[in-house]
Amino acid sequence: MASLPPLGQHTWRQVVGAAAARNYYEEDNRFFYPRADIRLYENDTGAIYHELPLSYWLTAQSYFVFGFNYISGRIIPLVLNLMLFFGAYFLAMGLKLSQRFSLLFSFFLGFSPLALYYVASFVPDILGLSLFTCGLAFLLSSLNKERYLPSYWLGIFFITLGILAKPTYLFFGLPVAYIIIKQYQKERDTRLLLSSLLGGFFVLAANALTIWHAKKLYDLAPLERAIHTPIGPAEQPENIAQVWQNLYPAFIKWFVEMNISHAALIFFLVGIFLVFKRKLWQSFAGSFWVMWLVSFIIYSCFFIMRFADHDYYLTSSLPLAGVVSAIGANALWSIPKWKKFAIALLILFPLLNFNRVSGRWFKDTAVPRVLLTHPEHISQHIPKNELTLIYGDSSPIIYLYYLNRKGLSLERTKMPPETLDLSAFKWLVYREKVGPLPAYLFEKFSLSEKYHEDDLKLYALTPR
Repeated sequence: MASLPPLGQHTWRQVVGAAAARNYYEEDNRFFYPRADIRLYENDTGAIYHELPLSYWLTAQSYFVFGFNYISGRIIPLVLNLMLFFGAYFLAMGLKLSQRFSLLFSFFLGFSPLALYYVASFVPDILGLSLFTCGLAFLLSSLNKERYLPSYWLGIFFITLGILAKPTYLFFGLPVAYIIIKQYQKERDTRLLLSSLLGGFFVLAANALTIWHAKKLYDLAPLERAIHTPIGPAEQPENIAQVWQNLYPAFIKWFVEMNISHAALIFFLVGIFLVFKRKLWQSFAGSFWVMWLVSFIIYSCFFIMRFADHDYYLTSSLPLAGVVSAIGANALWSIPKWKKFAIALLILFPLLNFNRVSGRWFKDTAVPRVLLTHPEHISQHIPKNELTLIYGDSSPIIYLYYLNRKGLSLERTKMPPETLDLSAFKWLVYREKVGPLPAYLFEKFSLSEKYHEDDLKLYALTPR
């Protein structure tokens, strides 16, 4: 697994980070100026800002030491994402839950199918959750001790990093505000009020500056690159049918299968029963999770149209699945006649979940065999500084990344591709299985075949 390139479900989203890492290494190492492989003209830098490029940039630094390799692109995200275990544990402890409960909560988050699938990839959602939970843990540690330096500001710093890594955590200010308000009601300390105002300003200022910078790069980028880096919420549903079309798979396909997992479904159902039987929402920890649920509902109103096809858009609901499952597991563990069953199921939990997601890595690689095993057979014919058109890639960037060339995927353009100025392009990589090449290419270029393997063809382009 460690030596695998980006592949499997949502390969294109993994390639966003992988391409940025390689372009830091090969082109421009400035942290806030990551570059994409989508280029439309000579001297197009590819600059575009998706999210905090921490794992991308660190991976690039390893390339300077060891050379380009796929292992770094697995190990560095893995190390960063493993913070989820620690963040979840200390968050639960900070909410004054028992050590066993805290360990169970961390266990259910870290070994969920969602976390297992993305833990060693560049997809930023697990990293955002890891940093955000670590920030909350530091914040609670400080508040519980009634001290506001340095762990308080370490918490603010990690919360800020979590939001920068995944800006949708801006919606999760409610649980943060809740714990601060409860603490202020308890001690009425003006230092806490001042620290909270300064902390809130720091978080908002850092995000405002980052959004401003991202918007600047977005506006400077060609439309065909900018459209793959949206700034703001998703499109809104037009009717109730569209809402249901996204809600149903979000709950059944993603929340149950990837966040809870079938291996923990018994724990989760027991947990739901106990939440209502014991009115657990009335406790400090319970009210915190109610605030988290309300935040997730608000967030869903803006991004529901992404739920049907993107499991990682539900990453922020993972702690809700984990805490309810932990309630059920902790309760069964405490009953002598159920204890062995609970322990056995907990042992099976990571094994069953690994089996659940392993097929996503290997069964549908989303990459043609030629590009996966020996892309140099094609790329060696294409000079590094010449732009390449792609026809047959269902994504905007996968083929370009594997070829290590810059250019444009014709099927993922905003404007009709026949209206684009393609005069700067010298090469075309074509996958025959998608059907015949469009007529406009023959109107713009003379095509000369240079290489053919499996169903991939390479053409040299001469403008007409």
